[in-house]
Amino acid sequence: MKKIYSLIIVMIIIGGLIMFTKDKKEISTIKKLEYSYTSGMTINGYSRYIVECNDKCTALIKPTNIAEENTKKVELNDEIMNQLEKLLKKYKVNKWNGFNKHDPNVLDGRSFNIYIEMKNGDSISASGYMKWPENFGEVSKELDNIFEKLYDDK
Repeated sequence: MKKIYSLIIVMIIIGGLIMFTKDKKEISTIKKLEYSYTSGMTINGYSRYIVECNDKCTALIKPTNIAEENTKKVELNDEIMNQLEKLLKKYKVNKWNGFNKHDPNVLDGRSFNIYIEMKNGDSISASGYMKWPENFGEVSKELDNIFEKLYDDK
């Protein structure tokens, strides 16, 4: 009888470990990054940054309060790509995967969407409306700083 209980306990532990590590995705070399957020209902009250890496990495940058037709495309060097990867790792954005929350009581609030695809095929996605994952404010601010500087330099 003790052997059966021991076997069951071992199976539960192994099952728990598999469940815990099954879908754990880590930030690695970025292939694609799409990030957007709204700041309310103003005409240009949203930002959108789209990074795509094939032979080279480029970004489409549309900061808040800039008209869509003024979106700029810029080439990203290794330093910027490393900066983005470090930022995402620093704030553990991989833990955002699957975050999808909203506040149904707010009619004119802020929302965000993020999608990250790594070169190894893993992807991370999250979205929210007046609900934010841990460290959202810091990540949003730092992404704005990076992309707005690139926009202004172009």
